[in-house]
Amino acid sequence: MKKSNPARVHGVHGVHIPAVAITLVMVTALIAPSAQAQPYPAKPIRLIVPQPPGGGNDAIARMIGQKLAVAMKQQVAVDNRAGAGGLIGAELAAKAAPDGYTLLLGNVAVLAIIPN
Repeated sequence: MKKSNPARVHGVHGVHIPAVAITLVMVTALIAPSAQAQPYPAKPIRLIVPQPPGGGNDAIARMIGQKLAVAMKQQVAVDNRAGAGGLIGAELAAKAAPDGYTLLLGNVAVLAIIPN
C-alpha cells in the first residue's frame, strides 16, 4: 500500500500541489491590500451637447444634468459645443478620456448619420 505524503495535496487531474504553495497563495490573498475602486463620481461630470444653447436638446440636457447631480451627489456641467451639424461636440466626446466623466447627449444626426 502506497503511503500518502501529508505535505502534498491532490489537485486537478491527479496533479500534486505542495501544501506550502497553496498556503502561500491563500495567505498572500488575505494579506495583500485589496484593490478598491475609487468612488464614482469623484469629480464633476461633463455633459456635452452638440447643439447651441437655448434649444430643445439644451433644455433636456439641463434637466437630465439636474437629476444626475441629485442622484449622484456630484456636479454635472452642461457643455454646449455646436457646429458642423454636431460633429464638433461628438468629436470632443469621442476624444475625451474613457473614464466615465464625459457624457454626450446627441440626436440621430450625431449618433448615426455623421459617423457614416
